[in-house]
Amino acid sequence: MHKINLDLTTINDSMLDFRYHEEARSSFKSLFQERLLIRTHDEIDGKMVYYYHIVKNPETSQ
Repeated sequence: MHKINLDLTTINDSMLDFRYHEEARSSFKSLFQERLLIRTHDEIDGKMVYYYHIVKNPETSQ
């Protein structure tokens, strides 16, 4: 089994602080281009939460 080593604190600290979903979506689309795919959304505690996939290899993605 392949183990992924992630430092979530470092990732979180490097994230930009967006005020609106459209700001975040625009920034991530600019960064990841066609590799960023919205999958679904949900409402949690009265706030919308959006879930995206970042595709590593578009040629093997479905």
